[in-house]
Amino acid sequence: MRLPLHLATDQLKSQIHHRLRGRSRFPYVLMLEPLYTCHLACLGCSIERHTGKLKDRLPLEECLRAVDESGAPTVSICGGEPTIYPELVELLEGIIELRRHIYLCTNALLLDTKLFGKIAPHKRLTINVHLDGMRETHDYVCAREGVFDKAVEMIREAKRLGYHVTTNTTVFKETDIEEIEELSFYVPGNIAKRENPSSGSYALSYKASIPKIRRAFEKIAEKNKYDLETDRGAFGTSYRFKKDRYRITVTVSKSFEPKGATLMIFAFKSSF
Repeated sequence: MRLPLHLATDQLKSQIHHRLRGRSRFPYVLMLEPLYTCHLACLGCSIERHTGKLKDRLPLEECLRAVDESGAPTVSICGGEPTIYPELVELLEGIIELRRHIYLCTNALLLDTKLFGKIAPHKRLTINVHLDGMRETHDYVCAREGVFDKAVEMIREAKRLGYHVTTNTTVFKETDIEEIEELSFYVPGNIAKRENPSSGSYALSYKASIPKIRRAFEKIAEKNKYDLETDRGAFGTSYRFKKDRYRITVTVSKSFEPKGATLMIFAFKSSF
């Protein structure tokens, strides 16, 4: 399924809680940015998000107060690179104690020294690794060689240790959509190396027109002889590709960009 069952049920409980109190607007996710310090300067990142000074980071107490006051069931920790945050372990433990779900958005380069062995795997903790394409593309976007290989190594180690892992990809106008298809199959098949049918999710932001995205998916399906199904739902249009034991579901919904779209891609390796 799209989300782990416990996360989906907590999201539903939160929605029911607010609806019963007559609230039509309420937060699903808190985007927590405890620092603007990073050891990379990726092409798709704004300058202020990797040039901040560590001494200017948000205090731990202020971060936890924001989590508590927001009432959002899910907290996405980004920045900056959150593994640089000195109080990261205390922050994660505090959010888990507040019974919130965490997406730790990271380039994965410091997971072995800043996370592994310091906080145990937990059902409320998801490591969300940034992968902007295959090796050449990802290293180019990150402006440093070796970042892709290190991220892949850390994903494998995180899975071995029992952490829940997803990946996040920004697709640029210059990106070859077929490379995204390759990445979607590479991650579950070659990194996670799952022996049993299971699923993983991949979130991408893609600025292009909805018709252009639809035509690209139809071309992929025709070229690779995938079965393609289309379904219009509350969150956008879903495209389901099926072939052998693999299934990829892509949900496309409009963003606030006048001529753009936000694309969410969820890749599943499963039998059906």
